[in-house]
Amino acid sequence: VAPTCTTIGVMKVSNYDNVSYTFIKSADNTEVTGVTVGTDGVISNLPVGKYKVKAKKDSCESVLSAEFEIKDKEPATAITTSPVGATYTQNAIATALSVVSSGTTPTAYKWYRNTTNSKTGSDVTQVATTATYTPPTNQIGSLFYWVELTGCGTVESAIAEIKVTAPAPTIVANDDPDTTVGKGGEVEVLSNDRLNGNPIAPTDVDITIPNNGGLTGLTVDATTGKLKVPANATPGTYEVTYQICVAGGTTACDTAKVKITVNGRTIEAHDDGPWKVGTLGGLTPSILNNDILNGSPVSPNQ
Repeated sequence: VAPTCTTIGVMKVSNYDNVSYTFIKSADNTEVTGVTVGTDGVISNLPVGKYKVKAKKDSCESVLSAEFEIKDKEPATAITTSPVGATYTQNAIATALSVVSSGTTPTAYKWYRNTTNSKTGSDVTQVATTATYTPPTNQIGSLFYWVELTGCGTVESAIAEIKVTAPAPTIVANDDPDTTVGKGGEVEVLSNDRLNGNPIAPTDVDITIPNNGGLTGLTVDATTGKLKVPANATPGTYEVTYQICVAGGTTACDTAKVKITVNGRTIEAHDDGPWKVGTLGGLTPSILNNDILNGSPVSPNQ
């Protein structure tokens, strides 16, 4: 009879009435005492090891039998290496969780998952009955896994945390069309730039000017995301390099260029009125009377 998790192997002989048996250790050819053979032929009190046996009835004695072995009970199943936790970017392909065991080979596996670092609670879910398990990575956050093995006994592994993080942001700054602007004007640069493939709002990014191309005093309006040309800028054409970074960060950044032509004209429009006209209609004073072009009053033909 083969050994089990709790009992050593059992051997039987074909028993006959009034027959005595002598058991000899194979290792040193010594006789083992205290061994009994039941009426059903089952040998008792024979320790684990290899033996030969001979039978004797009256004056007749057999030769030694072929060698047989009493096998030890099956070793308990034990976990020597538990599943290993890991961190993955969202939707990456995870390495399968696995376990290494000693003793009797497991005959059953049960993988469990929990939302907390615990083996108890209402969120515990059985997720697989295979020797290994590949955790999903589509959900940002941490989930906790362990496995139960059944072999000679039932044992559980330690918990492995699988953490899923958001992918790093991608930012793309594209060169902008050449722009002509007056002194004190603004230049829009974000419209063709992208964050994670989407249009960028001024609040999404931090804008800096690594190279103003010689346009001294050029600044960024953080509210609008536009480049602001100083009112005293020298007319000319400037190739400006600006940089956009994910708001609050310094690693996800990109740069682009825009060619800005500052013309020599400055214009200021001021609010007008109020004016009164008759009920039958009439003309107001010129709305240009209080407006300024290059420091002088504006005329209609300008």
